[in-house]
Amino acid sequence: MKQLGLSLVGAIKNFEQARRTKQQADAETLERLAKRAGMTPQDAARLAMNLAPLPKPETEPFIMLQPAQNAAVVRWIAKHSKRPMNASQLWAELFTAAHPSTGDILLTRAELAARLGLEPRTISELMTELAGINAITRRKEGRRVIYAMNPNVATHIAGPEARKAARDAAGPLLTLMEGGKT
Repeated sequence: MKQLGLSLVGAIKNFEQARRTKQQADAETLERLAKRAGMTPQDAARLAMNLAPLPKPETEPFIMLQPAQNAAVVRWIAKHSKRPMNASQLWAELFTAAHPSTGDILLTRAELAARLGLEPRTISELMTELAGINAITRRKEGRRVIYAMNPNVATHIAGPEARKAARDAAGPLLTLMEGGKT
């Protein structure tokens, strides 16, 4: 009987995840259609955000950001980025696009570019800057590059011991560079 209860809980979690995934896909489709219909990218993104699933705090914690780490990233952007205003806007937008459980950035560079009114190439350059100081991480999956929040900067993991273990195992330390040198 206990095993049946556990499998039922798993089935419910799978159903909820599938529902949230479908809602996210529907929101992205709505955003594309709104742009195609002539809406500005910003208005289309706002419209889609009303349809996108919100994380449930009890099951999908919000991303926790260490204030000192965030301040260090923002200071570095202001002093060293080739496009400090665009980089700051992208840094803020990444938190809206991060998966609440994994930290993976769920939007493509084209979608991020549309939200910010930039060229996709500019997004790539800014992401390279952020990855260069380890504010975000990047990994290859086939031909795709997957970006994620660096767990040393921001994480979804609750509890200081669990966060420390994840930081020790997962991400590189934030590396702030002066004049392009470490």
